[in-house]
Amino acid sequence: MKLCGFILVFCWGLVFSSSVRAQSFGIQNINITKGLINNSVWGITQDKDGYMWIGSSNGIQRFDGKNFKANLPIEAVYKFNSYRFTYNRIIISKDHFKFGLGLSAKIRDAGVSLQNRELISENFSIGFVPLINLLANWDISQKMGVDFFGE
Repeated sequence: MKLCGFILVFCWGLVFSSSVRAQSFGIQNINITKGLINNSVWGITQDKDGYMWIGSSNGIQRFDGKNFKANLPIEAVYKFNSYRFTYNRIIISKDHFKFGLGLSAKIRDAGVSLQNRELISENFSIGFVPLINLLANWDISQKMGVDFFGE
């Protein structure tokens, strides 16, 4: 009985596996011989109409799947701001030695915006990193000391 069930499942698998076909995708190698203005590409994005926009050091190009439209003027805006907030507290204070702990918060606000008459693309983000600080001070003499600050 088990053998009959196995044969039935095996034959059923053969019948239905022949009707399943893998989907194939074509991969194109696009370079300057096919119309790309520079082989060094900095970024690629696709707009809502399906055009691929390719940016390089020579400018931006629109690719429709077959042809390139080149030398489009582009305005690029890059923004990067970094802020740091720190609070430290001395825990041990001896004659020639001090030790403390603290907290820091690093906040980054960065982004890039690309715009021409046909495309607007922007990517901005904010990042936050909390840090624990250690600080130490050792006064070797009145004129010399060693300071340590680490995160």
